[in-house]
Amino acid sequence: MTSIFYIESSEDRLQLPPSQLHIATDEARKYWYALADEAIAHLGNDGPFETILPQDILGKVPALPASQLALYEVLISDSSTKAILTAASSTMRPTETERCNAHDTTKEVQAALLMGIQSPIACHLTGKCFEQFRVNGRDSRKPPNLTGILSLAWAYILSSRLVELQPQDGAEVSYTSSTACWQHHDVTDRKTEGATSIEIDIGKVDESTARWWAAILAPKQGWRASILKKEGEVYYAPWSLSLDESPDFSVVWQDVGSRNLASAVCYPPSSPAALRLLAQFCSLHDLGKQFLAALSAALTFPTHKQLEVTIELPLPTVTQGQVGQPSERQSINEYLSVSNDLPFFMALSCNHSVVMSSLCGSFWEPDIPCSLVSAWLHPVLEEIPKASRISEKPGRYHEMIALMCGKRRPRLSALWIGAALSGLVPRILDSVLRNLSWTFQA
Repeated sequence: MTSIFYIESSEDRLQLPPSQLHIATDEARKYWYALADEAIAHLGNDGPFETILPQDILGKVPALPASQLALYEVLISDSSTKAILTAASSTMRPTETERCNAHDTTKEVQAALLMGIQSPIACHLTGKCFEQFRVNGRDSRKPPNLTGILSLAWAYILSSRLVELQPQDGAEVSYTSSTACWQHHDVTDRKTEGATSIEIDIGKVDESTARWWAAILAPKQGWRASILKKEGEVYYAPWSLSLDESPDFSVVWQDVGSRNLASAVCYPPSSPAALRLLAQFCSLHDLGKQFLAALSAALTFPTHKQLEVTIELPLPTVTQGQVGQPSERQSINEYLSVSNDLPFFMALSCNHSVVMSSLCGSFWEPDIPCSLVSAWLHPVLEEIPKASRISEKPGRYHEMIALMCGKRRPRLSALWIGAALSGLVPRILDSVLRNLSWTFQA
C-alpha cells in the first residue's frame, strides 16, 4: 500500500544531531505512517465503532461496591472548588514470566476516586471527531450519528447507578425545571415553527419516557444526581453535565399510554429502567455499536472534570424518516447485557489518574531508549497532523490518533474512542508533549 503522506527530506526539515537519531526517526516514520494508513482505511471502510469492546478495558478493575464508602472533601487542583473523594489502592506484582528476581515483591499504590462534584461539567455539542461514518459498509446512506446524545443519556445512567450504590445522606435523583421541547406531536404532524431545533424521534412511548428524554436533552441541567448533602453543600455525581443551550432539541413522540402518569412523569427512572429506555431508543434507530461508543465517551467525563476540560461531543445528525425496519436490528437484550459491568466501569471512570496514564502510556514503546524517545514520537506528534489529508478536516487527526493508539494497545481501543468522542485527545497530546525533551527542531 502506498502511503498517503509526503514528507520532505529529513535534512530539509530537521536539524539532526548524530546519525543514530536520523536513522531512528526514519524507522519511526515507517511505523507511524503505516499505522496512519491503516487508520485512514478503517475510517473509510468499516467505520470506527464496529469492533469496539469496552469490557476489554476492565482487566482486573474492581467493582464499585454497593455499600457506603468513607468520603472526604478536598479541593480540586488550585481552585476553590471542592470535591468528594474516596480512598482506594492497587496492588502490583511482577508476573511469573518477568526475567528478574522480584517475583515475591508487591507494591501497593494509594489512589483516590472522584465520587462527587459541586458543579456540573460544561458540555458542548461542537466536537468534530467521528461526526460522519458508515455502518458495516452496508450502503452509501449516512446513518444517524447519535453518539453525542447517547453519551448524555449514559451520564444519567452512571450517575443514577452511583446514587443507588452509595445511599449517602441526601442522595437522590431529581428533575429540574429545564427541559427540551417535549410536547406531544404526532410524527406526521410536526410543527414548523421549531425548524431551527434538532428533532429527536423517540418512537411510540409513554409520557414518562418522553419526560426523561426531555431532561436528557435539556439546556443546562435537566436532572440532578445528588450524592451527598453536607452542611448546606450539595455534591453531585461526577458524570453530571451542564449542556450548552445551543442547539435546541425537540423530542418527537407518539403517545401509547392512556393511564394517568402524573406521578411517573415527576420521578426520574432508576438506572436499570433508564438503561432499558436507552436500549429501546438504540434499537429503534438501529444504532448498533454507537451504544458502546457513547458509554466509552461517558467514562471519560470525570477526567474532564479533574482536568477542567470542557466536554465536546459530536452534534447529532438526523434525517426525518430514517427510523426504519432494518433486517439485522440488535436486540434490546443485547444492549442490556452491559448492565452487570457498570460498577466496574464506574470504578475505572472515577480514577482519572488511571485513565490518563493508560491513554498517555499508549505512546511509549519499551524497546525505545530514553535518548531516542523524541525521534520515536516526532512523526506522529509533529509530521502526521500536518499532512494535507489530515489537516484539511477538523477532528481527523484526533480520530486517527484514537484508532492508531487503539491498534497499538487493543485493550484500550474503546477508551481511545471515548476520549476522541468527548474531546479529551488534545489534552492527552499536551500531556505527552510536556513530558518530552525535544532534541531537534522542526
